[in-house]
Amino acid sequence: MDNFERLFNEQRKGSVDQHRPDYDSALNCFDYGIVLSIQASKKERSGDYAGAINDYKESLREDVRDWYITYNQIAINYLMLEHYEKARIAFNIAIELKGKLQLSGVDEIDIPYVASGVVTNVSEERMYSNRAKVRLILGDYKGCLADCNKSIEINPYFSNSYFITGLLYMHIDQPENAYQALDQADSLGHPQALLVIQQLISKIAVDHMSPILVRED
Repeated sequence: MDNFERLFNEQRKGSVDQHRPDYDSALNCFDYGIVLSIQASKKERSGDYAGAINDYKESLREDVRDWYITYNQIAINYLMLEHYEKARIAFNIAIELKGKLQLSGVDEIDIPYVASGVVTNVSEERMYSNRAKVRLILGDYKGCLADCNKSIEINPYFSNSYFITGLLYMHIDQPENAYQALDQADSLGHPQALLVIQQLISKIAVDHMSPILVRED
C-alpha cells in the first residue's frame, strides 16, 4: 500500500470524531490509547523511532478521535528515521487536524493526552516550521518558503522559521537573503544560527577569491 499507508488509511477513515459529536462520552475510550502513547513516548526518547511510530499508530486505532498531536509525533519520528515523504504526509495531517480543532472550539487543555500530561500541545508555528524543514530536504523550495512565511505570520518571534528560511536561501544560492534570515534567527536566539552565518560568510569569501589565491601548490 504505502504512500504512508494510503494517508494512514485515509486519515483513519476520515477522522472518526466527525461521527462522534458527544465529546464527553468518548473520553472513557482513551485509557488504552494513553497507555500506548506513554509507551511510544518512552521509545521515542530511547531512540527507538520505528517502535514509537508503531505505538503511536496503534494508539490512534484505539482512540475515537484523531489527535493532531499524535500525527505530529509520528511525523517527528519519521523525520528522525529520514523517511521524509512519510514525515511530510504526517505533518500534513497534523496541521489539518490542528486547524479543525481550532475551528471546533475545543480547548486543547481538555484533550486527554494533554490533560494527563502525556504530551504537551504543539504550536502551529512549530508544526509549519518542521514541515518546512522536510520540504527543504525534499527539494520543495516553494512549499518550504510558504511554510516558513506561514510560521512567521503566526509568530514573528519564532526563531526556527527564520533559520529554515536562511537554509533555503543558501540552497538556492541567494546569500544576501540567507544572511538576513539567519541574522534574524540569531537575534531571536536560535542556537545554530551564528555557526551557519560564519559558514556562509566563509563560503562567500572563498567564492569571491581569485582562483590563484585558493590554489594549492
